[in-house]
Amino acid sequence: MTDEIKTVPLRPGQKLVVNGVVVRMGLDGHSLELDLKTPILTEDELLSEDEATTPATRIYFLLLVMYLDPSSYDATYLPFMDRMIELLQATTIREVRENLRIIMQCVEAGRQYEALQACRALVVFEKEVLSIAEAARAG
Repeated sequence: MTDEIKTVPLRPGQKLVVNGVVVRMGLDGHSLELDLKTPILTEDELLSEDEATTPATRIYFLLLVMYLDPSSYDATYLPFMDRMIELLQATTIREVRENLRIIMQCVEAGRQYEALQACRALVVFEKEVLSIAEAARAG
């Protein structure tokens, strides 16, 4: 991310437009209100392409691209499917295969955010497995 930050003071209930999205300061003065169709993510949900170095994170990154830029769906779908098939063929773990099925159902139904959430769980699982494998190699 860039260090260039713009501070915009808002009063409770006041609206502003960010990249074509209407955002309103909540009446409590501590929250933002956005249209439900607006793609939003918190910092811990973001991942750069350089950080996508494992099978699950590569899938997550492609889902992230589809979610944040719906116009990229056609260009991103085939690489996404390639990564999904690669991981499906590489594992016999029932939970991973079930998670991949859920991700695929969500994508096919246009529910990219739900697919991202399911993939986040897969990323966490993958990280745990890789950590255990690394500890076993070191020990």
